[in-house]
Amino acid sequence: MRILFIRTTALTESKWQQAFHRTGHSVDYFTDLFSGDRALALIPYCAVMIEMPPQDIHVIQMLSRWRSKGLKTPVMILSHERLAARRVAVINAGADDCVEVPPDPEELLARIRAIVRRGYAITSSRLHCGDIAFDTTTREIFVGEKLVRLTARETALLEIFMMHGRRTLSKNYLVEKIYSWQKGIGSNVVEVFVSGLRKKLGRHVIRTVSGQGYMLTGNSEKDDE
Repeated sequence: MRILFIRTTALTESKWQQAFHRTGHSVDYFTDLFSGDRALALIPYCAVMIEMPPQDIHVIQMLSRWRSKGLKTPVMILSHERLAARRVAVINAGADDCVEVPPDPEELLARIRAIVRRGYAITSSRLHCGDIAFDTTTREIFVGEKLVRLTARETALLEIFMMHGRRTLSKNYLVEKIYSWQKGIGSNVVEVFVSGLRKKLGRHVIRTVSGQGYMLTGNSEKDDE
């Protein structure tokens, strides 16, 4: 997943940041709402995290504006506010979830995964396509009953495919979903990871759609030698 994080104060980030990176997720950081708002207009982020200072009204105003414009991207608030009424106001303004600072890294990651699943109308943490199964909690991938080991980036790419079912996804869309602006990206990075998935899951598991991109088929059958 690619996540937008609008950070307004000196939130200690090392532990939760490591949790995101360990699972292959990318995070774009901005230090003000205006810059984050502009980034959200350009990139199809999987989720947004906003750190909200005490007694802040600007985050609530921004959330209300996003939702009034029809923005459906899931939003997680990391709140310094201790008053329940303020946290309720954030939820009412359009946030999908709200946790107090400092968040537990694993809980934060689990909550982000949950609001992203809800955005795709997925109720289970276990995704299926054909005979491929992906447990988004444990990050384990199965072909039938066989556990398959993928790299963090291959896992992140497979997750994007499985969240979209059998829809055709463009190369640019896939790059935007898994890489942050801070990382240098090679021109063939998607091809490399798609090739890795095909080798480990089956040659036909991802179909190349000429001029459009790639589609997950869920077909893990190997060609006869």
